Order: sequence, then C-alpha cells, then structure tokens
Amino acid sequence: MKRGEYFLIPALVCLAVFWRAPFVWFRTDDFAWLGLRLEVHGAGSLMRALFLPEAQGTVRVLSERLFFLVFSSVFGLHAAPFRWFALATWFVALALAGAVGARITGSRAAGIAAAVVWTTSFGVAVPLMWSSAYNQILCSFLLLAALYARTRFLESGETRWRVAEWVAYLAGFGALEVTVMYPLAALLYTRCVARQKDRGAWALLAPAVIFGGIHWLAIARPAGETYRVVVDGRIAGTALVYLKNALGPDGFPVRWAIGAALASFLVWRVWRRDARALFPAAWFALFIAPVLPLPNHILYYELTTPLIGMAWLSGWALEWAWKAGAVARALAIGLAAAFAAGSLPQINADTAEWLARTSRMRLMVRAAQAAAAERSLEQSRGTALIFKGVDQELFDTGFEDEPFRLFGVTRVYLAPGSENLRGSERFRISADDAARLIENGQARMVEVTH
Repeated sequence: MKRGEYFLIPALVCLAVFWRAPFVWFRTDDFAWLGLRLEVHGAGSLMRALFLPEAQGTVRVLSERLFFLVFSSVFGLHAAPFRWFALATWFVALALAGAVGARITGSRAAGIAAAVVWTTSFGVAVPLMWSSAYNQILCSFLLLAALYARTRFLESGETRWRVAEWVAYLAGFGALEVTVMYPLAALLYTRCVARQKDRGAWALLAPAVIFGGIHWLAIARPAGETYRVVVDGRIAGTALVYLKNALGPDGFPVRWAIGAALASFLVWRVWRRDARALFPAAWFALFIAPVLPLPNHILYYELTTPLIGMAWLSGWALEWAWKAGAVARALAIGLAAAFAAGSLPQINADTAEWLARTSRMRLMVRAAQAAAAERSLEQSRGTALIFKGVDQELFDTGFEDEPFRLFGVTRVYLAPGSENLRGSERFRISADDAARLIENGQARMVEVTH
C-alpha cells in the first residue's frame, strides 16, 4: 500500500460505521434553511439571505447559507447530495487529522489511529447525519486545513503554505464561530510541536479579535435562558459534562478508565519534557471553551472539533503502548475495545433512529407533494392540506418547521383529534371548518401511515 493510501483507512472505517448516513433525509432546522432560496429575488435579497443574522445571531455564510442555497437550488428536496457532500468533506478532514497527527506524534500509524478514533466517537454522529450541523464538519475541515498548511510552512518556509493557511483560516469564520480560537492553536503548535518561532503567526490574532468584537457588540444575542451566557461556577460543571462525553456516552462507566489512561499518558509525556503532548490537550480545551458559558444549551455535537485533540492523544497513546511491551499492548487493546464497545452501539442506535424518523418525514412530505400536484399549479397554491395520523415524534421531526411551503403549500392543518400534540396550536382546525374546506374543494386530506 502506498503512503497516501493509508489515509483512506479512516474514511473506510467511517463508511462501515455510518453506512446509514447517506440515506438519512431532512429534519427540523433543515426545512428552514431549505426555504432560504424562497427569499432570494435579486441581489439585495441575496445579500440579506447570506449575511443577515439568523438563528442564534449567527452569520455562517459558507456552512449554512451558501451550502443550503446552492444545494437546494440544484437538488431541491433530494437529501442524498447533501449527505454525500458532507461525507466527502469529512473524509478529507479525516485525512488532514491523520497527517497533522503524524507530525505531532512523529508516527504515521499514530496519526491514522487518531483519525479512526475521531470518526468512531459518538459525538460526531449528529453532524454526519444532519445537514444543519454541516457547520461542524466544515469548520473542522477548514481548521485542520489551516493547521496542515502551517505544518508545511514551518517545514519548508514556502510562502504558498502561509497563504493557504490564511485562506482556510479566514474561510473558517464563514463556517463556525469557534474559529476565533485558531490563532492560539497555531501559536501553540509552532512552539510546542514545531519548536520554532514565527512572528507572522501573531497576525492571525487580528481577524479573530475583529470578528469576536463584531459578533459580540454588533449582533443581537437571542433572548431566553437557553442561550444566556453564564460566567460562574457552572462552567466547570459544563466542562465536565463535555469531557465525560468525549470519552464515551452516558451510562458507560469504562470511560473513566479510558480518561485515566489518557491523563496518565499525558502527564508522563509532560514529565519527560515532551511539550508536544500539551498541544492535543490544548486543542480540546481551546475549541470547547466557547460553548462552556452556555450551561442551558449543552449539545454533544459541539464536541466535533474539540475531539480532534482527544483523538490525537489517543492515537499517540495506542501507538506507544503497542511498542512498549506485552502488558502495555494488552492494556491498550482492552481500552480500545472498551471505547468501541461504548461508542459503536450508541452510534448504531442513533443512526437507526435518525434514518427511521427522517424516512417517515420523507414519506409524509412526498405524500403532501403528490396531493398538491393533483391540482393545477395555481389551484395547489391555495389548497389547504389536512394531515391525519401525525404523532408527536413525527410532528417534532419537522412538521412544525413547515416543509410544505417548499412546494407552495402554506395552509396546513392537523386533523381534529390531534389537539394533544405539544406545540400544535397554530395547526389546529375545527371539525366543521375541515369538513367545509374539503366539501368546497379547498382542502385535501393526507393520511399519514405508520
């Protein structure tokens, strides 16, 4: 096997673990972003669609705005192109993680092992199945591309690699806000791993400061407790929650043994005055730090980028233990098997649930499309759809996000008897009104099968 082909191993492992991902359809927030193209009618509206703060005051031009605008315009409600593009981005990110990991540890095997650990961590499952979380994948790719370019620049001194770093780094601001932490990571890599000085690296701080200032001062933050920034003792508790789930899913006690082993390896390397070991730990800390002041909004997929640091340390520890002797090798194999025993079943359960729920959503939406298409275009725009058989799970998967407006249907109701569904108030209709609309040919009944 040629040298470059080794870096295909993590991608193949990813496909084996996430084989359901290409078949997962849209859900919840996806429908809001898919509808973004409906708001574009010219240059002015395009600028608003691309740069007007949305969601939680975010402006993720590349990972959300352009991604959904381009793909929804070309592929409509076909989800497979979204999923394959996300997977392709992920495969390149895995290769970059392996290449950078090889430079940190001095071992290609350790780099590849790190990429495998990363792609088998249950914390990355949601971004690989949800188009609205593509920002996590793209951000990881761009940050790794920037860091890889830095490694090549420090090795060769070629200006083209410094330019490549800046391009990837600046693009990262269009993917996810945690990009502001990259300059610190670049400086730490330069000092701890490459053991060089690079005054030019300090210039990376300027865009981060400007972006952070604009984001904090000029963009209104969402109201409510969910996104309220809290700087108090709860930060430590939030950090512990993320750290535990970086090691394994809830209810998996062996993750403490894995954590103890990694901590011991880190302390041992630092005790041996190997400053390289500080970098993976710092990477995790830097990129999880921005979400720690949000104790009411803990989302495990926020671990996607920080997990790269944990994976680098894990791959390094596995490679060292393999060479250290029979006892260390047996311990490493046992802990690696324990990690897989905790993470892989959780990934399997999560991917199965996502596929089942989004498949039901797809069937409902396609049935609605067919019902609307039975009338002429002008008539269908005024036709109301009344859905019978929608349960709470299906409602929460995306019904409330109004996917039907994507094909011109704006009057949508739940059949009488659905009043027990949480959050369904704006979709309710009385039995008399439903009967009148149907009798007058102004509504069609869509029965949802289970």
